[in-house]
Amino acid sequence: MTEIKNVSNNSIDATILAEKKVFALSRSVFSHHVSELEVAPSAKQFIVELNDQASGLVFDDNKLRDATYRYVAKLVDAARTLTDVESETRKAFIKLFEALFGTKNVEEALKSNNPYLMLVRAVDGNWVTKKDEKGREQTKWAPNRSSEKYSHVCRFAIEFNLTGDTLLEHFITRKSITFNRKETKQTIKPTINDIIKADREIHTTGPREVMDESEWKGVFELNPLATVPFTKQIEKAIKLHEGYLGVALVRVKDGELEILGDAGKESNDVLRLFKNQRPAVAETYWKAKEESLDVAELDPALARDVK
Repeated sequence: MTEIKNVSNNSIDATILAEKKVFALSRSVFSHHVSELEVAPSAKQFIVELNDQASGLVFDDNKLRDATYRYVAKLVDAARTLTDVESETRKAFIKLFEALFGTKNVEEALKSNNPYLMLVRAVDGNWVTKKDEKGREQTKWAPNRSSEKYSHVCRFAIEFNLTGDTLLEHFITRKSITFNRKETKQTIKPTINDIIKADREIHTTGPREVMDESEWKGVFELNPLATVPFTKQIEKAIKLHEGYLGVALVRVKDGELEILGDAGKESNDVLRLFKNQRPAVAETYWKAKEESLDVAELDPALARDVK
């Protein structure tokens, strides 16, 4: 891997991945063909500040939790501007999204089940130049997919009228979040994972189109053959977080199972795969139990189950 110097303000060291012919460039949205885009100052300020904070999440490991809380709080405030159809800030965001993602269907996206996903993708990512087999270059904005989960926090906060400052106060003071759902008062812990889980339980349309209630429950009741700690490195590589499903590329080498990264499957494709493979996965577990495998070679949690 060859390193080259920074190419602009608010950027990371650009790297050349020779084997993939990919150039990772600036983390600033306002670079390349978007650099001359004229948008309302209010929208630009949100984007620039969120870009800076997202960069901090990459490099400031010592204060990662606090930095993440402040980033998410700012993100919520930016998302709130999208709810006002007459807002100049909202219009500016739409203009930016069209330029950044090359789409003219932004208005439809903002009416979707997850209207804040495009915002999250715009504020955290980097410009990537890819070369095809003929050597032609294309530079596009590549969102950080591991940050997409924060769109659920935005949706939850706006649905239950939580401002960024209010949410940040809950994070810092550890005061529980109480909200009314279906005329019932509910309380959750003030953590990002708990907010995401609550939001997904409220908005269940997507997953239920592929799996019904019993199938969804069955997937999460599957017993694992082995477990590994869910580290930050794995989270970034496989783009997962608590309560979500994904598909990874793995291999066996020198007696160890190696996790290489994400398999590139998304959304309903992942759900269909889990739905179709669930019987086989369950059968594998019970076969291992029936054959009384050497539990010392299995995960400790499984070892307790097969005794």
